[in-house]
Amino acid sequence: KEAEAARVKAEAEAAKAAAKAEAAKARAETEKQASKPAEKKQAKASDAFTPLESPPSSLSGSKEARLAELLQLYKADKITPREYHIERAKIIAGP
Repeated sequence: KEAEAARVKAEAEAAKAAAKAEAAKARAETEKQASKPAEKKQAKASDAFTPLESPPSSLSGSKEARLAELLQLYKADKITPREYHIERAKIIAGP
């Protein structure tokens, strides 16, 4: 009887260990599957964005240069925002 009890106990422990191993395997597979869509989603998001090119400027080269100079003065706080917009409008409206 003792041998039979020991055998039954050993079988129960083996079954318990097998169940734990199977649960760990299933958990690992679930985590693996859960991480795959996130990786794909990140790859798609980075692949989906392509920067647009700006259209060519309709202003002449001299106007572009004058506007660039004006912008530098504004950024250096040498002119006020009001002065910047007034001068910018004059450059754009002029010949």
